[in-house]
Amino acid sequence: MEEQNIEKKILLCLTGSGPLLGIAEYITFLTVRFKHVRVIISDNAAKMLPVAAITQLCEKVYTDEVSFTDKQKSHIALTRWADITVVLPATANIIGKVANGIADNFMTTTLLSSSKPVLIYPCMNNIMWGNPVVQKNVEVLSGTQYKVIVGQESESFELASGKMKKNIAIPSLDELRRVVLENLQEER
Repeated sequence: MEEQNIEKKILLCLTGSGPLLGIAEYITFLTVRFKHVRVIISDNAAKMLPVAAITQLCEKVYTDEVSFTDKQKSHIALTRWADITVVLPATANIIGKVANGIADNFMTTTLLSSSKPVLIYPCMNNIMWGNPVVQKNVEVLSGTQYKVIVGQESESFELASGKMKKNIAIPSLDELRRVVLENLQEER
């Protein structure tokens, strides 16, 4: 029987990558299985997917417009609240910022303030993924609480070219559940 309403707190960080358009299924999947799911959406992601649509699916949504002085919304309060953080889909931009300690918005500040597991699921075209700079950033994160989990290569629609291309894909729903549960158990 599948787990439901697990008493854990999931923080989901959404960045502006193509699979974001289908992210509602992932948010719903997580909210059915975990009692508390909150979302941080980057400015670029919010241009692709209306914040109002996400608000209907989870407990709370945070944007870069969040005031850092509001104690209930601060990045520190949020990292203390979350049992685990999932970045899905993760762009090369967010991976690079975290790897290099760049805290220039609410999401990066929150990610860099976390001492708990952060699962990062890259999603980008193979050319970008193979770039030595991106690979160096992934290497910097290895051995830390930031776990970069590379999905299968699959053919998907590439926004930039408007064509079907081989890309690094986000995980299946079952794979996401399995990895989140494994990492929550490791935290005990």
